[in-house]
Amino acid sequence: MDIQEIKNIVKCFIDDNKLIEEKDNLVVGVSGGADSMMLLHFLVNNYDLKIVVAHVNHGIRYEAILDMEYVLNISKRWKIECKVYNCNIDEICKEKKISVEEAGRQERYKFFNSLSDENTKIVTAHNKNDQVETMIMRFFRGTDIKGLRGILVKRDNIIRPILCLSREQIEFYCNFYNINFQIDHTNLMAIYTRNRIRLDFLPYIMEHINPNVLNTLYSQGELYKEQEQFLDDYVENFINRYITVQKEIYAIPIKYFKNEFVYIQKKIILKIINLLINNLQNITSKHLEQAINLLNKPSGKQINFPKNIVIRREYDFLEIGLFADENIDYEVKTLNIGKNYFMNFQIKLEEIKFNSKIFKETTQNMYTKYIDYDKIKIGLQIRYRKAGDKIMLSGGKSIFPFSIKLSIYNQDFYLALNQYFHLALNFLYIIRISI
Repeated sequence: MDIQEIKNIVKCFIDDNKLIEEKDNLVVGVSGGADSMMLLHFLVNNYDLKIVVAHVNHGIRYEAILDMEYVLNISKRWKIECKVYNCNIDEICKEKKISVEEAGRQERYKFFNSLSDENTKIVTAHNKNDQVETMIMRFFRGTDIKGLRGILVKRDNIIRPILCLSREQIEFYCNFYNINFQIDHTNLMAIYTRNRIRLDFLPYIMEHINPNVLNTLYSQGELYKEQEQFLDDYVENFINRYITVQKEIYAIPIKYFKNEFVYIQKKIILKIINLLINNLQNITSKHLEQAINLLNKPSGKQINFPKNIVIRREYDFLEIGLFADENIDYEVKTLNIGKNYFMNFQIKLEEIKFNSKIFKETTQNMYTKYIDYDKIKIGLQIRYRKAGDKIMLSGGKSIFPFSIKLSIYNQDFYLALNQYFHLALNFLYIIRISI
């Protein structure tokens, strides 16, 4: 291994991808580990730019204070401005109900962005090993070509100049220049998915299947990037050519949309959703299948997606747009025996006496439901579904408290029973609900 070769690899990688320009200010994420220390040393010794070191103390490990002190001292020795952010990741995890890894990632980038302006680039020390580990994680969790691209070299104002180097090359660089670095002992423990891949899975693959797996998968990631770029350009061209936009509603002409492969149809829908809310979280393959099925439904049918996205069939168009919560009436209405009117629906409640031993719910109408009358102590109420609503099943498993969910023409409502109940219909009196 040759030190000049490593330096040339990084310099060419930065130039080829146009990562750093003369006017740039750099905010460099430095944990004190080998990756970030090598990156910082390379930047300080090869670029005459304003550099700010950004260190996050996650408050998880007992040696985190030592990491912070090391980064502060090395920044002072190398005459670089250093900013530190202290946070309690455990508390953030509990508050946001997310994983330690995700909470740490969110807090780091929030801090990095707080130090940035329009002329600043955020620099992180992701390397080739990180890239391969990410690709493997996404593959096993389920993803498409976009996910298999792995970590992007450049995204918005974030750049990753040493994504081209393996961890072995990075440590060689540090040893050559006598750069000390901190060791996170949790990286040596198989307690996270990424660690298990790094410590167990990849060594097994290297020993028994492909000793060059890092370079193989890294090269595959580059191919996936090219394929995704082609698909993205194709989708962009379709949108510009055929789709009209009015008041944040995208109208897709169905006659052209149907000519595309289903995979491309899904990519178009995802692209439009991303244009609307810049977030594809919680959009599943099931959602996309339901949206595609609207092509064979009559006008007026619609599907509600997360984040107030609505996809509906309007004559010869498939429309995708935002449906704001403030336009929804969340008023709770009490239902009585007889006819009730809620939004655009008539809800009829009947009290019926059955022999519990022979009763069977034989109705063919999907909008007719039966509820055990003896279990209703206070009354039935209905309201429109709210984000975050859950169902509570008997036995205490969390799903939604006190309610039955009704799906009526793709609109979700909840009937509140005001107490827990069992769905076993073993009593004489029941309520029949007809929509």
